[in-house]
Amino acid sequence: DTGAAGPRGVTEKDITLPVCQYLKQYLNLSGARVLLTRQDDKELSEDFDEDLRLRVDLIKRSRATLFLSIHGNSFPGPSEYGAQTFFGNNHGESKQLACCIQAELKKLEPLGENYREVQSDDFYVLRNSPVPAALVEVGFLSNPEEERLLADPSYQKQLAWHIFAGLV
Repeated sequence: DTGAAGPRGVTEKDITLPVCQYLKQYLNLSGARVLLTRQDDKELSEDFDEDLRLRVDLIKRSRATLFLSIHGNSFPGPSEYGAQTFFGNNHGESKQLACCIQAELKKLEPLGENYREVQSDDFYVLRNSPVPAALVEVGFLSNPEEERLLADPSYQKQLAWHIFAGLV
């Protein structure tokens, strides 16, 4: 599943995996144990619902203490931009986790002030995670300027750093 795609053909899967890998490096350097749900360009299952269930099962089996889901956003019009963090009502600390990450992501202002706020949502992985969980939309692939930024490895590293700082 390539996920969202921008007007220049940059796909969500090609942005999120590098961001996660940079984030893993930062977390490992700080002494955290990190488990990625994917290491390369393949799904846990070709069936979408089963893929989500397998991700939640992995959280449970690994005895994780925190869960993050990293995505790229899209909107029918090209004007939307900015990273945004979501939380579910699965755990009392999920909202605080999302707020801390969003506060750090708002410090990135390559296209102007990021006016996006933390939101509660009923995403399957957030609802079913047994640990504090947040879903991070790193930006809008549908915005041509943000698509260009999201494809840049140096910007991907900045995104990962700000997510890391929010976690800390």
